[in-house]
Amino acid sequence: MLATFVRTIKCHPVSSYNTLANRWSLHMTPEHFVSQVRSAVVHQNTTIDKNLFESTAPEGASDPYWKRALTLHLSLSKAERAVLFEIMRQVRVDTVSELFGILDGSSALEGPREDFVLTAQSNNQKLNGNLQDLFLEAEERERLS
Repeated sequence: MLATFVRTIKCHPVSSYNTLANRWSLHMTPEHFVSQVRSAVVHQNTTIDKNLFESTAPEGASDPYWKRALTLHLSLSKAERAVLFEIMRQVRVDTVSELFGILDGSSALEGPREDFVLTAQSNNQKLNGNLQDLFLEAEERERLS
């Protein structure tokens, strides 16, 4: 018999996420939450990665993984580098989509089923339920524009 648990997750700004936190309104909505997560995780981090790869020499890297990644990047043509960044962006999109699916209940974690309730602290509004759909719709709109 599968046990069902309800876990409540309060959503409130954290100081280490100032960019995201400063944009939150007093009344968070699912649409706004998805927009802000998409902006911070997909758009901003993709731009940061691209800038880091384009401005960092492998010799300046101390981490072996980072040094290998930079060396790979430099070995690619301009077109291949564009594909690399598309792949990195798509990994982010897939990861956020899967996480939203877990929060919405459309994707499950291993083990007993758990239902999650994501709420905004400011107005106690339930945010999850269709986060994955909203996120993927926004991605599709961007691809078609």
